[in-house]
Amino acid sequence: MRFTPEEQRLLGQSCYGDPRLAHWLLAMLQLGPGEYGFSTRSGFFAEEEVPLYERVWRQIWHQGTVYPATLVAVPVWCEVIQI
Repeated sequence: MRFTPEEQRLLGQSCYGDPRLAHWLLAMLQLGPGEYGFSTRSGFFAEEEVPLYERVWRQIWHQGTVYPATLVAVPVWCEVIQI
C-alpha cells in the first residue's frame, strides 16, 4: 500500500504533526496494532514500547478534535481490524 500525495498531505495535518504517522499506519497493516492491554497510566515508556495503535490514536484524535489525518487513518485502521 502507498499513500497518494494528497493522503500524504493530509497525514501531515495530525494532532502533533509527527512525520512517522504514515510509517506507523503501514506498520499496523503488516504487524498488527499492538497489545490492546497497554496502559499509558503506568509510567513513562520509550516510543518503541508504545503499541502502534496508541501512537496512531495520539495523532488523529485529541480532546474531541478530529484532524485531517483522520480521514486517511481510519480506513487503514478498518483494514487492520479485518485482517
